[in-house]
Amino acid sequence: MNQTILFLVSILILFSACDSTKRMVKDEVESTETQSPQIDTSKDENVQQNLPEGFQRIPFERPKPRLKLRSDTTIIKGVLPNGLTYYLHSTDVTEKTASYYLIQNVGSIVENEEQQGLAHFLEHMAFNGTKNFPGKNFLNKMEKSGLVFGRDINAHTNFDETIYYINNVPTTTELTQDGLQILYDWCNGMLLSDEEIDAERGVILEEWRSTRSSATRLVDQTKNVLYNQSKYAQRLPLGQMDVVKNFEPEALREFYNQWYRTDLQAIAIIGDIDVKTMEQKVIAMFSDIPAADDPMERPLIALEDREELAYVLATDEEMAVPEISLTIKHGMPSSSNDFFVAFQEQIYIEIALMILNERLNDKAKNPDASFLFSQAGYGFFTRKHNALSLRTVPKDNRQEEAFTILMRELNKAIKIGFTYAEIERARTKLKTRYQNRLDSNKNRPHAALLYIITNNYLLQQPMLSLRVESKIAEITASKATSKYLMQTLRGLFTKDNRIVIVSGIEGENNLTKEQVENIILKAQEESEYEVGKEEIIATSLMDGIELIPGAIINKTSNEKLNYNTFTLSNGINVHYKFFDEQKNRLQFQAISEGGTSLVNDEDFANCKVLESLSKISGIGNFTATDVAKILTGKSAVTSLGFSDTREYISGSSTTLDIEYMLQLVHLHFTKPRFTKESFDLLIQNFKMVEANYAINQEVQMRDTMTTLIYGNNHPVKRGLSAQLIEDLDLEVAKRIYSERFSNPADFELFLVGDIEEEVLMPLLELYIGSLPTTDEKEEWNIKSQDWITDNIEEDLSVPMISGKGAVSMTFEKDIELETKERMVVNAIGKILTLRLTESLRENEGGSYSTKAYTQYMSKPLPMVRSHINFECNPELTDNLVKLVYNEVENLKIGNIKSEDLEKVISQVVKKDHENRNNANYHLNLMKRYVFEDFHQTQAAFVEMMNSITSKDIQEMAKLLFNPDRKAQFIFRPE
Repeated sequence: MNQTILFLVSILILFSACDSTKRMVKDEVESTETQSPQIDTSKDENVQQNLPEGFQRIPFERPKPRLKLRSDTTIIKGVLPNGLTYYLHSTDVTEKTASYYLIQNVGSIVENEEQQGLAHFLEHMAFNGTKNFPGKNFLNKMEKSGLVFGRDINAHTNFDETIYYINNVPTTTELTQDGLQILYDWCNGMLLSDEEIDAERGVILEEWRSTRSSATRLVDQTKNVLYNQSKYAQRLPLGQMDVVKNFEPEALREFYNQWYRTDLQAIAIIGDIDVKTMEQKVIAMFSDIPAADDPMERPLIALEDREELAYVLATDEEMAVPEISLTIKHGMPSSSNDFFVAFQEQIYIEIALMILNERLNDKAKNPDASFLFSQAGYGFFTRKHNALSLRTVPKDNRQEEAFTILMRELNKAIKIGFTYAEIERARTKLKTRYQNRLDSNKNRPHAALLYIITNNYLLQQPMLSLRVESKIAEITASKATSKYLMQTLRGLFTKDNRIVIVSGIEGENNLTKEQVENIILKAQEESEYEVGKEEIIATSLMDGIELIPGAIINKTSNEKLNYNTFTLSNGINVHYKFFDEQKNRLQFQAISEGGTSLVNDEDFANCKVLESLSKISGIGNFTATDVAKILTGKSAVTSLGFSDTREYISGSSTTLDIEYMLQLVHLHFTKPRFTKESFDLLIQNFKMVEANYAINQEVQMRDTMTTLIYGNNHPVKRGLSAQLIEDLDLEVAKRIYSERFSNPADFELFLVGDIEEEVLMPLLELYIGSLPTTDEKEEWNIKSQDWITDNIEEDLSVPMISGKGAVSMTFEKDIELETKERMVVNAIGKILTLRLTESLRENEGGSYSTKAYTQYMSKPLPMVRSHINFECNPELTDNLVKLVYNEVENLKIGNIKSEDLEKVISQVVKKDHENRNNANYHLNLMKRYVFEDFHQTQAAFVEMMNSITSKDIQEMAKLLFNPDRKAQFIFRPE
């Protein structure tokens, strides 16, 4: 179960919904200042006639008369007489499925001293028995229908809300009724039996144990300052473990009856549904839940204001990279009626912070910069507060300098503003963001719609039509002068309610409160900030580059996968599939055989560094900063990478921006850019990360296992270390890149998306057909990565501050498999996960999350690698290890639950069906056909999955768990 703890993280959330578009929507927004709302309620009135007495239908938010706004009429909202709110939305983004959500306006903030942890505990209990689904009946039924607990079925508890998710349930009559029934039961029918409560205590204790890290220990040191000694500081959602271990079951039932009531509940149903039919079902089913008599007031906690700067220094022995944050608390708009003003304010804030972050990012790319990273953001802090947050991650012993630059850049923006070019770039980015959202509006995923609904229910934010929202954003952005933006920042950088948190390093010169106050004061008083000068840069990545287009000399069609292959005059093949399920999206990959198998062992680290180096170096004649400016408002990105046997260039873009993506691909082949400045910056970053790794216990455990398996300083299996960094060499890296990417004709190019061929073909001829090529072709080599010994068992004591145990098991079997056998291998991992979750988590309460992975690899040598990993209560480690081997043995002797196999088959088939709406899925099908000559129809895939038997599982398990190599590591806290 995902446990969300806001604290430090919450203040870093950036407001990202402020975009704009060029499209005019005259029928929806004619004026933002003088028009009265003209809301079309005719459809609402037609339905209203059929509603029961006392039923309140709320189809639209009604803003103040000065606006002409229109809400998102595709989302239906209603309130039952008992106070329960519901939301309905019809979408076929995932055909024949629907998602069901309960939004409970209750979190840990409502707990009293004796209840700390009960809100989160109650969330767990929702999956442990209800009136209509005793025990694990609901989970079992959903899993047999293809849903996966944790992925499709989940929940989270926060300070102020608890939200339950059931995603992508097939819309059969029976499962639709089950989806509604479980929402009903969660609202009013959890069983909360003594036995199930006691069984869940251990699970939550292990969840708490799994979260113990340097980050959570820093939170413990800073929460009282961050939340000003308020109740928020005392109500960490996981709660107090003494309470979790010892509360009486009746206390949880009382908490449920007190707070899970209709005036604090909303349900949402999103998917391939008939809204009118679903609405009548909701009314019929949920109206009989009684409203609470004399309900306790739901508290909303406001943090007290403070005039003096609040400061705290926190340190942890597992932290080697410092961080400094300045948070300034602000109130939220008082009601939804203030939405228009608040939304305009957010647009100004977003533009101002976008430019400020651009400046900070540019400074961070200088090797001489005093910080690795700095960022400004504004967003949600608590239910009654937003906050401005500014963060910096200083380099070694440069905290004062880094914070000084952060404050200077903020005050420079406040005092002298921004250049016209900076504002225009920000406007363009907003327009592009909104345009992309509009283009994909019909394909909004269920989660995106839930976000809108949740904000409406919990924060009273209007569910505004995206077209209207984009138009308001466009109009507002057009008024975003430097003066307005300066005023906006000045309003955020208030003197009161300032909080500075220094996550420092023991033994370093950590920033003191006095230094913080002096830096802020000096930056505010400085009057001689220089006006920013906008450098004139090229407007095109291809400036100064003369292209001689090639020609498409052949076109063939693949009827099996319905794609075409274009052969260009320079010998390059481009495999293209038209796919418009994901509107306005293109996925690209260029792949060549070879990879790291053709790189000498002594050069291996320099090969892997190319992936990171290319991201910060820029491309062609331009720095990364210049590239970002040239591509402002363009949605086109590329990256390169290596596997053991291949090198590749990956990319994505919108349909309109494909030309820019192809330009980037062209330049990756012809004009890569790797400068000494970028290399030096990367080395500095690596050194900071390595310093943190050196004291991070989990990283040390991973490196210990690698060393025990492969030996010291294995050329391929090396962790990040001071010696590895010392071995990096820019000239060697450049040579490797030239060798691996010198011949584009050695690559197969794949493209999937909704671009018509007549548009695509001339672009391919220009940017791909003009690439210089040779006739040379490469194949990958077999490079040995032998273990030191075939059987490794280590029982290690390590200084774990968290006090948790950890177990890792690896089994390797050298074997070549056919298609169905590969499916069986995949199924074994999923069955093991089900079995281990039940035995280790549910039955023993010894581990929060146990995962088993079984993976077939055909290259460089065919084999199956199986992993089993879990953290646990150290007192139960030996027993849990025995249980793992018991479950493995059950597979080998054929003791396999038929319902487990049924669940796994359904899950794999369902996920495959859903993935077919994704462009990457079809790109991977094409790749497998080109490189392996493999194709399988969906019908054949489903038939083969359904043909898997318990005997197949048993026979494969006997092979896999009689391994050629086995490693077992048990880590115990000292």
